[in-house]
Amino acid sequence: MLKVFPRPRVERVVPAIGPGTGGSWVTVYGSYFGSPSSRGYVPLAGQNYPIEVFLGSSRCTQPALLSDDSGVTCLSPPGLGPVSVSVNITDGALSRGGVLAGGYNYASLGLAGSLGSGGFFSLSGSFGA
Repeated sequence: MLKVFPRPRVERVVPAIGPGTGGSWVTVYGSYFGSPSSRGYVPLAGQNYPIEVFLGSSRCTQPALLSDDSGVTCLSPPGLGPVSVSVNITDGALSRGGVLAGGYNYASLGLAGSLGSGGFFSLSGSFGA
């Protein structure tokens, strides 16, 4: 019997912005992320069907499916600027993936300072992507 599995569809990321140092929990929402059984496949005992999440070219750690299969949470890796978000699922020898271009943005914090009269330090900056 031939089984056709749909590619994961990445729809949004919450939060869509995070620190460049990584280490923040993010949730990637979409469809067709689910467990192997929800995708019409009955796994054999002891088989593992990993789900991987990438922010840009860096892999998130500790990926875990939400209980309703609508998304996956993970810890963000370090990064810079806007990046694509991709979800890859491997079922045995089959692998499929979905991408959301520019779905996550690593924030940067630009600061500048100067020593003013009287020995006071003036600090200014902006938080943005």
